[in-house]
Amino acid sequence: MAKRKSDAADKPPLLLVIDYLQIIPAGKEAPDAIREKIDWNLSELRRLSRDLKAPILVVSSMNRASYQGNNPPTMASLKESGGIEYSADGVICLWRDKEESKSLTKDLSKQTDRIVAFILKNRNGELSKVKLNFTKAWALFDDEGKESLDYDAALGN
Repeated sequence: MAKRKSDAADKPPLLLVIDYLQIIPAGKEAPDAIREKIDWNLSELRRLSRDLKAPILVVSSMNRASYQGNNPPTMASLKESGGIEYSADGVICLWRDKEESKSLTKDLSKQTDRIVAFILKNRNGELSKVKLNFTKAWALFDDEGKESLDYDAALGN
């Protein structure tokens, strides 16, 4: 039986989530160096996304230097970032502001952390940072506002 055009509309949308990029095994054709394996896997994921006509959300780890201090993330914070910077349509880094989190928590049973979502790459839109309050007891995020982020800040310049 031939497929009808409406068959695609009858299917629920698909989202593929990969947790996390640095441990995806690479195929036999992949290079040996870790950075090149990451780039190879990213290319394969882009092909898969195109073939499935579905977005793929890939979780990546950050490099060790990004965990030191209380510095906001940049594109350079991503582990093996070269391929990610080039391949991704969007990059969002979640960052906990330790100083603001201390001031938000008044009742320890309702500990609240300030989480900032840095939109460091957005192929189809603006770069920004979105302030969120995360209350652990309820696993709840509250939006506290959005600010524009300039390109140099996203790169870490």
